[in-house]
Amino acid sequence: MKFGLKSTFFMLTVAFQSPVASGQPMPFPDELVEVETPGREMLFETSGELTEYDRRRDSWGVLFSVGLSQYYPDSYRSSYVLNSIEDSYGTPETSLVDISFGFSWNTPMGSPAIELGTGLYRNRYETSTDHTDIEIIPYRLQFTYALDTLMAQPYVAPYFFLGAYQMAYKEVFAASTGVETNMVDATTSINGYFGLGLLVQLNWMNSHASEESYIEFGLENAYLYLELRSFMSDGATTEVADLGSDLQFGAGLKLEY
Repeated sequence: MKFGLKSTFFMLTVAFQSPVASGQPMPFPDELVEVETPGREMLFETSGELTEYDRRRDSWGVLFSVGLSQYYPDSYRSSYVLNSIEDSYGTPETSLVDISFGFSWNTPMGSPAIELGTGLYRNRYETSTDHTDIEIIPYRLQFTYALDTLMAQPYVAPYFFLGAYQMAYKEVFAASTGVETNMVDATTSINGYFGLGLLVQLNWMNSHASEESYIEFGLENAYLYLELRSFMSDGATTEVADLGSDLQFGAGLKLEY
């Protein structure tokens, strides 16, 4: 019985003298702590903060982006309007909406990625007696290389890209009564495009929310992207239009998981 009381007293003494009981922080080793969640591993510093991006990210990532482009098919020649598209159609009714989805391979030297993209462009030329509408839907396959490991956190990351595109387009000529009279509905040949841009990280605007998004959904980064892109032209034929463009500015939101 005496041994039991002495043992109990000794354990209580040790417990009350421990760092936790005295309100002192636990002494952790200076290393990472790995926390596993369903389908994902997260790395934290022993201080409780997330590790830097370049140390915690997986080998593979998923990309999604949406934005607007100042795309303008300078070389297009309408089947129903005599003037050039610049002199007739003017400002587009709908700027080119860009949507893309892809996968990235995350390496210490940057992140090459393959992306699939599409979008929508609309414009109208109207007179007192008739109007002509054009609609263009691009289909893109793109290779991108982002230099997102220049810093521990990718506050800014330059990138360049090139790819292949094909565009489905439709031009409809109608009288002011709204009755369709003529229509061209075709698809261009496959051609190339290229460009460069800059990713600007948005996580710093609300670091707590970005950390929660990473823990809950695996969202590594949210970026504002700014880019210049040119669709190469190969010349129009009697059957297919030339929908190439000079360098055009685009911007939008890119999410990295």
